[in-house]
Amino acid sequence: MLAGLLSLSAAWLPGARRHPRRGDIKTAVMSALTHADYYEDRDTRRSVEPDASGARSVGLPYREIQKRVQAEYPGSRVSILTIRSYARDAKQEGYVLPYRRPYSRRRTRDSGSS
Repeated sequence: MLAGLLSLSAAWLPGARRHPRRGDIKTAVMSALTHADYYEDRDTRRSVEPDASGARSVGLPYREIQKRVQAEYPGSRVSILTIRSYARDAKQEGYVLPYRRPYSRRRTRDSGSS
């Protein structure tokens, strides 16, 4: 019996984890949400230095955040709605998020001309 217990792999022992903790994933999402990718002019939307007058921060799109978290934590399933809810909660808690985020282009079928 003791030999059978010793042959168990470390993945099946009580203290071992196969999946990352939810807190670790939330921390990764929050750090990506607060990251300012670049700064743009408020009127022309051209890239400017952060200290220029009329500059506003632009963050990462939600799909890019999703890809980065999944690359850091393989096997994790973070939805866009989860990321949006973390962003909403962060604003309510007083975190400073970028002013805007570019939209990710949706994949659409090419319907062709009829």
